[in-house]
Amino acid sequence: MAEARRNEDRGSTVEKVYRRLALKLPAALAAAIDWHFFPNPARPYKELGPFNGQRGRIRIFTRIVDCLPIEIIIETGTFRGTTTLFLRHASGLPVHTVEASRRNFYFARRRFEFEDGIRAQCGDSRAFLEELGHDSNATNRPAFFYLDAHWQEDLPLSEELSIITKYWNQPVLMLDDFQVPDDPGYSYDDYGPDRRLSIGYLPDAFLRDFRLFWPRLAGVAETGHRRGYVVAARRGWMADSLAAIPHLREIETIYPA
Repeated sequence: MAEARRNEDRGSTVEKVYRRLALKLPAALAAAIDWHFFPNPARPYKELGPFNGQRGRIRIFTRIVDCLPIEIIIETGTFRGTTTLFLRHASGLPVHTVEASRRNFYFARRRFEFEDGIRAQCGDSRAFLEELGHDSNATNRPAFFYLDAHWQEDLPLSEELSIITKYWNQPVLMLDDFQVPDDPGYSYDDYGPDRRLSIGYLPDAFLRDFRLFWPRLAGVAETGHRRGYVVAARRGWMADSLAAIPHLREIETIYPA
């Protein structure tokens, strides 16, 4: 037992040193070293699986693609591709994904090398969505959006929503790291004044046009990182279909008059 603990400590020290050194390496080289020596996504990046390891959220996604005529999936924030692969394999649908970090992009691209149906780009999520917005093959199809590109200083979510609602008539969106208003068991991102991912972050126009749905499963009963999220669709038959999914719920009192 003591020897195993010492080996684990040595491994942890090596990873800490490598994480510091990797910041000074070219992105493609760092990604290649990651791939060959740290292929387990749980170390050193603490990924637990798709959707932050949240089984309740996985159930919701599978019900969405089963119940709604989704034809394309668009993801912002590929990271290392774990959720991207799940989106592709669970749905069988084409997936378009974008990652701002070149190191993470190169790593994910290796994972997608033999995957049909995944189109990955490296760049800003807003430019990526604008480009797709001018592609009628993307905008004319019912689309599921998984928005997870926000990180630290950059918070593109508001602009992402503006672009999506401009070009897509019937999008279904899942916003990651979002507050579940009445359930502190789910964590969420708070970047300071006017940058807290909560209902107050969303413009009134969006709230009037869209219905919002939160997980019915309590945060304490969820698995993985227990990150909050919200699912949204324009008012109409798509939103009505979401309302019929038993794992989702609305909180009517949040909507503006």
